[in-house]
Amino acid sequence: MRKEIQVKNKFNLIFLNIILIIIFMIVEIVIIKAGTQYEPVTEAVFAAKDIKEKTVITEDMLEVKKININLVNKNTIKNKKDILNKKAAYDIVKGEMILSNKVRAKEDIYNINIDSNKRIFCLELKPDQASGWMLKAGQTVDIIYIPNNLTEKDLSQIPDPLTHAKSESNDEGKYYYSNGMVKKLPDIKIVALIDDKGKLVENSNTTIPKYICLEVTQSQDEFLAYCKSNGRLELSAIPEDIG
Repeated sequence: MRKEIQVKNKFNLIFLNIILIIIFMIVEIVIIKAGTQYEPVTEAVFAAKDIKEKTVITEDMLEVKKININLVNKNTIKNKKDILNKKAAYDIVKGEMILSNKVRAKEDIYNINIDSNKRIFCLELKPDQASGWMLKAGQTVDIIYIPNNLTEKDLSQIPDPLTHAKSESNDEGKYYYSNGMVKKLPDIKIVALIDDKGKLVENSNTTIPKYICLEVTQSQDEFLAYCKSNGRLELSAIPEDIG
């Protein structure tokens, strides 16, 4: 009788061990499966509404969402504070993840207004060519062109700034000869000064510009494009505008 009880207890112990092993295997399978299905997430900033180019970004335009970490790149913005009060460099649509290359600091966004029939022409000048950079946006200057050693035949090939005068208002009288060789474009408006990093220069007394942007007509920009490769350009500032 005692032997039968021992056999029965031994069988029960073996059965219990088998049950425990099965339970442990099931738990392990569940843990492994849960681990393989885990997807790490992070936060990213999205547009809560459409944001037009050059619009100053405010908090109500933004929302933070959790996204799969695999969707993140070096331009992903994770904190609203990083872009508040900056400007949209391009149109941003509602629901779009905002990337750092989609926004700019206020001072990096050009806000240049010119007449609809004019265009912007930029020149890279040295200080002695640009009145020592005693210039500012909004003032007018005379542009003087000194050609290289050209013959009379060469001079006849220079584009005439009055070519399109009939279709461009206020173009008459904007061009004349001086001493037969030197040519001048008077009263040309400066619309922007830009530094070597591509940023607008507000004060040429504290930051040295590299480029000067001018408001010109179609015929004037053709003339200036020719001058850049065939001579030297000088800017003559109007005294009362300096400062």
